[in-house]
Amino acid sequence: MRRAGVAKTAAQFKKGKAAAANVGGDDDYDADKQKIRAHAANTPARQVVRVIFDKWQLQLQRWADYQSLFGLMAFIAVFLGVLYAQRGATTAYQVHSTIASIVVPGGTMLHSTDDIYSWLNGLMQSVWVDPTCGDGICEAPFEFAAFSRFGCKADCGQLSEIQNLTSAQVDVYWDFSHQEASLPASDLMDQTTWNLCPQDIQYSTACYDDPDNSFNTIAGSLTKPMPDLPDGHWALIVKKDIFQKTRGAVRDTVKLSQAAFWYKIYIAAAAAAAEQAYELQQLDIVMGYLNISMLDAAMAVWDVNNVADKDAFDMQQMRNGTCLCGTALTDLLKGTIGFSTAAAYTDPAGNCSDITVVGDRQYDAQGDATITYTSSPSQAQCNAIQDRLTSYRVMFNATVQRYVVDARLGNLKDTGKFGIRNTVSNSLRQFLSSNYPELINGIYLDPRGADAHVPAEARLDALMNLYVESDLYLVAGAPAHLALYRRRLNLDPNVSFNDYVTRISARTAEIAVQQANVSATVIQGPTGTATIAEVKAAFASAAANTTWLPASADLGPPAKIVYNLATWGGNVTAYMTCDLDIRGPEYLGTCQKMLVACVANPSDINPYNCTLLSDTSTVPGSLKNSSYREHCELPCDMQQECDVLCECWGTCGDESYCSCEACEQLHPDAASDNQFFTIKNAAAVAGAAQADIIASVSGGAMGRRLLQSSSDDNITAQLQAVLVKVGDLRSAQDSISGQMTSLQSQLDKANQLAEIRAASTRLADLIAGGRSEITAGQAVLSGKLDSLLQRQ
Repeated sequence: MRRAGVAKTAAQFKKGKAAAANVGGDDDYDADKQKIRAHAANTPARQVVRVIFDKWQLQLQRWADYQSLFGLMAFIAVFLGVLYAQRGATTAYQVHSTIASIVVPGGTMLHSTDDIYSWLNGLMQSVWVDPTCGDGICEAPFEFAAFSRFGCKADCGQLSEIQNLTSAQVDVYWDFSHQEASLPASDLMDQTTWNLCPQDIQYSTACYDDPDNSFNTIAGSLTKPMPDLPDGHWALIVKKDIFQKTRGAVRDTVKLSQAAFWYKIYIAAAAAAAEQAYELQQLDIVMGYLNISMLDAAMAVWDVNNVADKDAFDMQQMRNGTCLCGTALTDLLKGTIGFSTAAAYTDPAGNCSDITVVGDRQYDAQGDATITYTSSPSQAQCNAIQDRLTSYRVMFNATVQRYVVDARLGNLKDTGKFGIRNTVSNSLRQFLSSNYPELINGIYLDPRGADAHVPAEARLDALMNLYVESDLYLVAGAPAHLALYRRRLNLDPNVSFNDYVTRISARTAEIAVQQANVSATVIQGPTGTATIAEVKAAFASAAANTTWLPASADLGPPAKIVYNLATWGGNVTAYMTCDLDIRGPEYLGTCQKMLVACVANPSDINPYNCTLLSDTSTVPGSLKNSSYREHCELPCDMQQECDVLCECWGTCGDESYCSCEACEQLHPDAASDNQFFTIKNAAAVAGAAQADIIASVSGGAMGRRLLQSSSDDNITAQLQAVLVKVGDLRSAQDSISGQMTSLQSQLDKANQLAEIRAASTRLADLIAGGRSEITAGQAVLSGKLDSLLQRQ
């Protein structure tokens, strides 16, 4: 059977293949192929093999399923074991029992809506509980690290320990003074408040202070430190300051202290430089006296001592006396006591060769002088000259000593060169108090150190002393400076003017050495390293001097520091210029070039002394002259009034004034004034008519003047024209009065309607009725709900 089957199958295959090849049809071929497979599958052998194979496949699948099952069971066992190890059964029971005690109602039934509300209320109060600060758990985001009055320090710690916070201060300046008959200053003060509020920060949204900060004085200032501001967007909120009576700034205190450091260094250096410049000036004056003979300096000495009864004759008389009166006078120049012991400070040798006489001046009762000359002066004349020379020598010595000691050193505290040092410091302190008061503490009040080599902590006086003496002489003192003290000069009987010159020259060179040493001193600042010379240059680049200081943001490096985080302006009169372009554009001005320079004069007929800026010529005349009024009085009045009335924000220079539309309306141009020209023309016509009224009549012996008949007609016509104008004006006034009456009646009607509406309670009654109906409806609905629940 197997062979027959195979042979048959092969025969059928060949037959089918030949048929497919002969016919070329794929469909017949596929059909035959399927028949062959079906016949083969139906054989007993193949059926047995198929059954065995299926059983074997089933057994393999069963083994794989058991393996997966055992793997899943092992995973579940391990997973449950891990969960059990991580969370004990006791904890699980506590969690379950806690949830069950809260969520599951206490009874088995809820009898009414009140039971439902009670269950929900208890559930919410038990589950949604506000975090408790101090329980040891930092429950973010409801609890966070503490800063200022916010956060929970007990649970979350300090925010400053987690991140860097900004240390700031708010400086507020106010003056609520206001015009009389307007809002009282006390009301403006009471209603104004301020606060620093977050706009976008990670933590609380509440303002820094609660409640808002208020004011308790009409004028004043305050500084409020805020040392722990988180990063983010903050806003300074000022409420109800309707007239902008407050001003101030929010400042970074770290940067503010850095800026104050550089200002302190500059003030100390500037004060020291001013002191040294003053000392050099005094020494230069003395050298001016000592570089000429003592007699040649007489006029200058008398002038500085305000001696009015001495002149060139007295100086020449003393000079001639030293030549003709013997050695007694010459010894006064060389000196046995005092300072003048050197011949270099007398007249050079040989100057007596051309001196042959000496003069004597006498005054009569009328004060007229008579001068007589003699080649052989008497002993009395020589004694008189000697007395004058003795007195002058004392004055000369005192003058030199005054400049060297008294004027230069003063009392070593607040006069002399030490006074200059303190004057500069006090002047700049006053300037800072008026313009940058936030810097005062960091410069003058907070530093307490005495060691100038630690500039961040050193007091200003310690720094000034170092920058005057320099490191070279800070401890032992400058030797040339000490050599010019009063004690050193007075106790040495051999000190001469030559010695003065030597010591002054040494002191001048010593100051130059001190200045060079200080300029090269290196300062380790909070924002960088710089020498004293570089610090002074940073301030000088912004035009700083001993009386004026620029803002920190305008300085050069390393002193350039921007410490203002936010600022707002205001003052007593700030409201006058606020939004001026909207409220009063006619007061917005532009700078116009002045035509004349005006100097006020108390004279009634010459109110100004005017100088034309075009050619610097003076405007002559007075109010009696039209040219003076045109070129002086009118321009000056306009310039002064416009400067007061118009607002140019202080941008006009010395040769310009602020002009605006409102001011120009006060000073109209006659060339564009039609009414002016109408009056002018009428006056001209009236003048011509008046000229025609009177005429000469020839031929009369008496020379009488007769009125012309035509003049009456001209006058009548002019009067008629005036009456017409007056009638037009009256008609216009009547029309305006009628309009005002109509407007007033409309206002009265509007006021009456407003009063009626204000007195009406219809709307309030409707609202009350609606509320009553809502309450009744709620009661009915509640009753129906209770009935429905009871039925269930």
